[in-house]
Amino acid sequence: KAAKPTSDEVKTFLSSADNLKKAQDIFNANKPSFEKEEQVHARHILANSDPSKPNSEKAALEKIKKAQDLLKTKSFETVAKALSDDPGSKAKGGDLGFFSRGRMVKEFEDAVFSQAIGEVSEPVKTPYGYHLILVETKTPKSTANFETAKNEIAEDLVAKDKKDKFVEELKGVVSKG
Repeated sequence: KAAKPTSDEVKTFLSSADNLKKAQDIFNANKPSFEKEEQVHARHILANSDPSKPNSEKAALEKIKKAQDLLKTKSFETVAKALSDDPGSKAKGGDLGFFSRGRMVKEFEDAVFSQAIGEVSEPVKTPYGYHLILVETKTPKSTANFETAKNEIAEDLVAKDKKDKFVEELKGVVSKG
């Protein structure tokens, strides 16, 4: 906590032309790391199907329709905990957290990125079965720009400097003791 810079320390750091140039150089060298991809935060309910088993797809579709009916009177979280076949998200009410494109199968990704926030999808068929999806939030893609990144860079540099000074002080205390 002691190494976390205050806003005054960051402002003072950036008021120096040399430090501002140092921050600009770091930004230029690492520009892609300051860009953010479009992301969604979603929940889902999965009804598994197995193409090798007869009637599996029909049973999965019936299960997902039952979930749709329950969503008329119960929360998405409650229904996901009760019915979802996804062991990774079931206990979290179907919560998948934030993710960007390229992380999910195409059918799921197409549905989630085109869906409105707060809306429950119609059943979405993927190789895993049928899903109902609830998009909770979306964050748009953002391109990197120095004005928005300079404070973050300055905080890191000031924190590193504070940490280095603290380590030097500790070495002094240890060598005296």
